[in-house]
Amino acid sequence: PVSDDDEIDLGRLLGALLDAKGLIPAITVTTPMQDTAYTQLPTPIYESNLLLQVEDNGPGGGKGMLAEAAAMFDVKTEAAAEIEIIKSRMVVGKPVDQLHLDIDARPLRLPLIGRAIASRNDALSTPGLLGLGHSTWGAESIAIERFDLPAKAYEKTFLLVAGINGQYTLTDPTTELVHTGRVGQLLRAATPGGHVELLLQELNAQPGAGFKLVRRTRLSEIEALQQKLKVSELGKRSGIINVSLRGDDPQEVVDILNTIGAEYVRQNIERKSEEADKTLKFLDVQLPQLKRELEQAEARYNQFRTQHGVVDLGEEAKSLLTMAVQVQTRSAEIRQKRLEAVARFTAQHPSVQAIASLHGQSLDGIAVHLPTEIECLVKSQGASLALLAIPHANREQRNAALAALSPHKLEVRTVPALSDLASGQVRVADVMELDIEDLLGREQVPPHPLMMDRKVRGKVVMVTGAGGSIGSELCRQLLRIRPAVLLLVELTEFALYSIHAELEQMQRTQDLLGVKVVPLLANVRDPVRMGEILSTWKPQTVYHAAAYKHVPLVEHNPAEGVKNNVTGTLIAALQSALHGVSDFVLVSTDKAVRPTNVMGASKRLAEMVLQAHAQVMHERHGKTRFSMVRFGNVLGSSGSVVPLFRKQIREGGPITLTDENITRYFMTIPEAAQLVIQAGSMAKGGEVFVLDMGDPVRIVDLARQMVTLSGLTVKDDEHPYGDIEIKVTGLRPGEKLYEELLIGDNPLPTAHPRIMKAHEDFLPWDELREWLQRLDAALDVNDVRSIRELLEVLVKDFKPQSDVVDWVWLENARKESAANTPPAPLPVGTQQVA
Repeated sequence: PVSDDDEIDLGRLLGALLDAKGLIPAITVTTPMQDTAYTQLPTPIYESNLLLQVEDNGPGGGKGMLAEAAAMFDVKTEAAAEIEIIKSRMVVGKPVDQLHLDIDARPLRLPLIGRAIASRNDALSTPGLLGLGHSTWGAESIAIERFDLPAKAYEKTFLLVAGINGQYTLTDPTTELVHTGRVGQLLRAATPGGHVELLLQELNAQPGAGFKLVRRTRLSEIEALQQKLKVSELGKRSGIINVSLRGDDPQEVVDILNTIGAEYVRQNIERKSEEADKTLKFLDVQLPQLKRELEQAEARYNQFRTQHGVVDLGEEAKSLLTMAVQVQTRSAEIRQKRLEAVARFTAQHPSVQAIASLHGQSLDGIAVHLPTEIECLVKSQGASLALLAIPHANREQRNAALAALSPHKLEVRTVPALSDLASGQVRVADVMELDIEDLLGREQVPPHPLMMDRKVRGKVVMVTGAGGSIGSELCRQLLRIRPAVLLLVELTEFALYSIHAELEQMQRTQDLLGVKVVPLLANVRDPVRMGEILSTWKPQTVYHAAAYKHVPLVEHNPAEGVKNNVTGTLIAALQSALHGVSDFVLVSTDKAVRPTNVMGASKRLAEMVLQAHAQVMHERHGKTRFSMVRFGNVLGSSGSVVPLFRKQIREGGPITLTDENITRYFMTIPEAAQLVIQAGSMAKGGEVFVLDMGDPVRIVDLARQMVTLSGLTVKDDEHPYGDIEIKVTGLRPGEKLYEELLIGDNPLPTAHPRIMKAHEDFLPWDELREWLQRLDAALDVNDVRSIRELLEVLVKDFKPQSDVVDWVWLENARKESAANTPPAPLPVGTQQVA
């Protein structure tokens, strides 16, 4: 029966407590222990996150009405697509491969408490419990670069035990085989299932410490990482994606997220670059066609306008008004200049007549326009050809006129003197291509008559190399000065015939029949022939222009170049001194300064030969004055780039250029010849004269200017559909980027403003003669290496830029190499038939 008594039975309660007297203390003790174990023993879990901004690639930045409508109806956003890309195997697989996440390698820990103790221990532990086993509870670590297993061994746990001095043992769980390896060296062991390969980068542990190694499949590790990653957009349509990951290794978590972020950005850039590349390729196909269609349409439109007199009233009126204002302004300026000129000069003065003749005139039915009218004429009249009618203007004025023409696609030509056009002696149809030579360098100084005449007029003058670029121009200039006899010494028959025929024509047309011109076939290396010529005519002045000057050809034929340039100069100089020549002038080159090729070194050695002879002449009071004239490139010579560029432009390109940074000094051939004659007139013996070449010219700028003056455009990155491409082919053997005229910075002035004197060191003749004898012996047997070595000794600044490239030497070396190479073995199963 149930008792209704509410009183507490203390006795019964006390009895119950006494019955559980063992359980109560146990609960009291174990509960705090469980709380402590729960808070201390579990492995800490770390979380890291990564933020990525997604760019909206929609039109207008995604802010237009269509984008707003899409947001209203919850259309799939750009961020949703990027989230799927981030979680894709392509992106997630990158950290798996780069960080070797498919290799699980961790220290062997004591059960339950081992990991907790290790997280609080920064030192390496003593392996095992009471010295038994391989468990650890310290800061042990391992880094694996490679762990390759047979497919059947994946997901199985290998035991690695650290040894001494970087050694370790690896136990195969399947076969219980133990393999020994060393940190930093590849362990390759054979097992019944296949080969096991292991490469450790680091192993930080005491000997006996154990590690568990498990190799997982790449796909399973990628799927596991995909499940661990949390990828979401922060807010609605914010364009900010949050990527978070949890793990027990904080550094590994950070590395994984950084790798995922870098791979996402990389593939995003590559994807967009590929899209842009495909777009550009499409445009490359379409734009030429569109350009052709546009040009054809413009041509039909202009043709229709011309045939039917159709005009755009607004544009034409504006252009005409502008032209009218410009014409009135320019006319006022010309009237003012004419008044100023009349106040200073008479009516017959050329300045007054030139101003009067240009104002309001036409040439052969073509009106003369002002430079300010060019743009209007191109737009309104479709002008395509400009005639530069300023033949007597200086270079600064011509460059200014060309600068006004350069923005327009106009072919530029020049006309002769205005007086010839006005008188009808020459028609506009007879115009010539613009001489690019007139646009380079500085203004030419007119030759000084006394300097030109001093060593030439009424004398017997000899020119060696008379058929060459400089030699032939020297002959023309000398003929005009009227020497008594002009001797043309030339090795090449055709070149000698050509210059002789030209000089005969000059004699007939310019009243120069009083000069005796003698063409002489001769080799300057032949002392007998040179002595015969000199003893017969006894010239007083010799201009020695016979030389090989083409850098690549001399580089490929060094012995012949040295023989002609050095031995030829030596023989010509000795024979000249022997037969009483008063002045011997060597035509030299800027390539003799710090030469990088055989041609330049040979010309410098030729200078040294004459310097040594000049010293001997001075000491022995000899009659012959030896001097040298050094200058850079001349335009229009056989090796000049100008005729080559013109030919390439006529053929539609490309223009070939060895280097975009290459520069050269330039001078016209007539000016160079005049300065050589004037320099020789100042010689007292031993001088190295240097001509003022002005500022160096970048060859690529010269090429571009020639294309522009032809009415064409250069095809480059800025103008991908231009007319002429400039192609860089690379420097040739021995070619220099920059040329110099002086070795030092101490040129001395002379009586001529364009001629300086340089101080150059040289060897005395007695010492130089011994070296020349050695060089002559090497030349006799074509010992190209000895020739190069001797040039390097004699010309102290000679620094060859290439190895020996002599054609004969290279071919013999090739044959010798082929002869010493054993024949290839016959294929197995074949027999050699005698």
